[in-house]
Amino acid sequence: MNQSTWDPVPVRRRIAERMVPLIGPDAWAVDDVSFPKDGKMSVAVAPQYCGALGKQANCQVAVSVHAVSDTASCPLQWRLFVPQEWADDPARRRKTGVPGEIGHREKWRLLPELRLHQRCVASRSLGPRQPRCGVALRWEGPGQLSVTTPHRTAA
Repeated sequence: MNQSTWDPVPVRRRIAERMVPLIGPDAWAVDDVSFPKDGKMSVAVAPQYCGALGKQANCQVAVSVHAVSDTASCPLQWRLFVPQEWADDPARRRKTGVPGEIGHREKWRLLPELRLHQRCVASRSLGPRQPRCGVALRWEGPGQLSVTTPHRTAA
């Protein structure tokens, strides 16, 4: 998020260019991927649901889009999820170099940033405590991935 010396876009594009033809995806899977962590100073680490461990734990979480088929899958795009406690802690953000424009957003709101250059259809809840928002991705043309979510109603 804040310390890379190179632009990740060409790397991710190359991953997609190599892996999509090999996988021959039937669909795109939208998921959240967790990385268990010790300590508190890795960017966006917080106690939250950690799918890798199947329980609440200290971890980082990324929202991702994977090319999937019956026999293979590969993450093609991802964005780090910034928990609210990080948005509310300017000292920790400053110490870890998190840019001021990066803040907390619900996981499903990160999806428009996950641009792909293929046809897309997928839906999935983003974590066990997230609302089942029925996110749908649709390929609209070069560089255009539309993201739709149903309107939410108050319970």
